Amino acid sequence: MRFIFQIALILAASTCEANEREDMNDFMLFASENGKDYKSVGDFQQRKKIFKKNHNEVKRMNRRKARKTRNNAANFADNFTSDWEDSEFLQMLGIDEVEMDSDARRLDDDTFEEEDLRYL
Repeated sequence: MRFIFQIALILAASTCEANEREDMNDFMLFASENGKDYKSVGDFQQRKKIFKKNHNEVKRMNRRKARKTRNNAANFADNFTSDWEDSEFLQMLGIDEVEMDSDARRLDDDTFEEEDLRYL
C-alpha cells in the first residue's frame, strides 16, 4: 500500500512539473514575441502569474467556443496585454476603476435572467 502511495506521489509530481514547464514555455514564448523586458525577478514572477491566469482564461474561452461548434465564432488568443494587471488594462481603456459600476455585467458572463433579454 505504501509503495502505491509513493508511486502516486511521483506521478503527481511529474505531472505538476510538466504543467509548470508548459506554463513557463508559454510565458517565455509570449514574452519573446511581445518584446517584454522585466526589470526584476519579482516583476518577472508577478507577470508570469498574471499571464498564467489570463492564458488559462483564453484557453477556457476557446474550449467553450469549441463545444458550441459555430463556424463563425471568435478565436481567442494572448496579446501584449496578457501580463497586465486589470488596473493597467482599464487605464489603457481610459476607465477609472473607482467609477466602474459594481452591478455591471461582464461581456463573457453568460448567466442572465429572462428579463435581461429585452435589453439585448
